[in-house]
Amino acid sequence: MSHNFHLLLNSCGHGHGADFRFQAGSFCSRSKWPWPCVADASAKLPIPQQQQQRSFLPVLSPAVNPSAPLPLPKIRGDNLSIQITAEVYIRGLDKCKYHMHERLFLNKSDKPYTTKELTAKLSKKWKTKCPWHLISLGRSFYEFSFTSDEDMRTSLTMGTINLKPSLLGLFRWSKDFNKYSQRLTHAQLWIRLIDLPQEYWLERTPLII
Repeated sequence: MSHNFHLLLNSCGHGHGADFRFQAGSFCSRSKWPWPCVADASAKLPIPQQQQQRSFLPVLSPAVNPSAPLPLPKIRGDNLSIQITAEVYIRGLDKCKYHMHERLFLNKSDKPYTTKELTAKLSKKWKTKCPWHLISLGRSFYEFSFTSDEDMRTSLTMGTINLKPSLLGLFRWSKDFNKYSQRLTHAQLWIRLIDLPQEYWLERTPLII
């Protein structure tokens, strides 16, 4: 048995370490050798367990049932019709009950604000009790999400906000909002009435003029 051992050791020294470990383990599996090349091949290394990846479904609302059958789309004329249940739609409306739409008015020479810059400017003007979130809708439109009705109304009553140099117009949230169908119906501007007598400087008279 010692003869076989020396023979296998020489094989290890000539670069056949993989073959040696297999052979040594076949008849010397209970021995503990100090050399790495004669380590027990029968010893099994612990296999690391892979972490189970979480699906995005459990992160969603608990009311979402992924196993529930989804309604199939239908063809009506030249259009594709997709049915959304009343329960899901009402739940979506309830989620947006503290939302508000805004539009940022910029001059041609003004640089557009980033979401971070706009949030920092409004945080100095809005004194809300709870945090609020800003969502960019594109085309200078934004949607704000508040935690409570009080915070939403407090911000809405401020009306148009002068951010210097731009203006931010606030208006109530509306369902089926489409940024491409919005039309500018009001504009804020300055007028100068030269030599207008003081008796005409009432609140209603300039509006009539």
